[in-house]
Amino acid sequence: MYKYMYCMFYNCSSLKELNLKNFDTSNVNNMYCLFYGCSSLINLNISNFNFDKVNDVLFMFSGCSIGLKNKIKNENNYLDEEREECFWDY
Repeated sequence: MYKYMYCMFYNCSSLKELNLKNFDTSNVNNMYCLFYGCSSLINLNISNFNFDKVNDVLFMFSGCSIGLKNKIKNENNYLDEEREECFWDY
């Protein structure tokens, strides 16, 4: 199980698709800059992410496309206006 996922995919600018639906995130508390700089990422599945213990999502999607950010906002109730910092650009 993961506890820290900060910068895990940092600057993976060639990454286009990523399916993380089987990641166990039930003990993760830090997702800071998780997908920072993944500018080519257009298909991301985090549908089973458990955000219950996560307290840091700052810049999680910084540098990602507007299209991906909007898709993630629409599919994940946890990442709403109260957690807007995950969509800020650095």
